[in-house]
Amino acid sequence: MSSFNPTVVAAIERDLTRFETRRSAILPILHTIHDHYGYVSEEQVAELESRFDLPKVHVQEVISFYTRFQQHKPCRFHIQFCDNLVCRMFESDKIIAKLRTLPAPEGMISVEPVPCLGVCDGAPAMLVNSDRHLHANAERAVEIIREYLGDEMNTEQELG
Repeated sequence: MSSFNPTVVAAIERDLTRFETRRSAILPILHTIHDHYGYVSEEQVAELESRFDLPKVHVQEVISFYTRFQQHKPCRFHIQFCDNLVCRMFESDKIIAKLRTLPAPEGMISVEPVPCLGVCDGAPAMLVNSDRHLHANAERAVEIIREYLGDEMNTEQELG
């Protein structure tokens, strides 16, 4: 049984014909899979190897290099917070720690420090799913997440 629906299979096959080498097609293929499913699973990587002759090691290299690619089904709100030198100067590590203490129902939020979001002039920066938020401090970051969670978060609970 295939991990991919027919639309994704057609896109993969199209990408494989567009590029000179199979390895060159890995990045656009991963974008297609991630955009369609929200993550790239181990099963999908295995199928890329067995069905489309894309070595697992090459696919994993790309997945591990780009922080955009999730390998597990994402929470409803996936928070990526920049943790590079510039953002650390603005105490991103403390903001990340604060976000990890937010009370939320299981599967609602995940917090991931990432090496760079490419917006140093907006440090510290965070993404919630694909929405970018700049110049976040701990209080504003909590406010932003509360806005996403709406009534699903117990706002009465102490945030630490």
